[in-house]
Amino acid sequence: SLTHLNIQSNNIGSKAVHDLAMALESNSGLQTLMLAWIEIGDAGAEHLGRALLHNSTLRSLNLSSSGLATVKSLATALLSNSSLLDLDLSSNTIGNAGAQQLAAVIS
Repeated sequence: SLTHLNIQSNNIGSKAVHDLAMALESNSGLQTLMLAWIEIGDAGAEHLGRALLHNSTLRSLNLSSSGLATVKSLATALLSNSSLLDLDLSSNTIGNAGAQQLAAVIS
C-alpha cells in the first residue's frame, strides 16, 4: 500500500484537503504526507487535526508554507496521537499563541 504521498506545490482546494483528511482517518498505511506550499489555511489544518485523532500510522506531516495562522486543532490532536514523529509548520504565521499551544504538547 501507499506509504508516502507528496502533493506539495499543487493547486488543490479546501474540498480536496477535507477529502484527504477524511481518508487519513481510516488509512492504515500512509506514513508521510507532504502538503507544503498548498494554501490549506486554518480550515484545512482543522480537518487534518481531526484526522490525526484517529490515525495511528502517519509518521511525518509537512505543512510548511500552508497559510496557517492557528494550530489549535493540530496541537490538540498531538496530545493523543503517538505515531506522528515529524511535523513541519515552517513559514506559516502561527504566532505566539500557536507556539504556546505546541509548547504545551511537547512539555
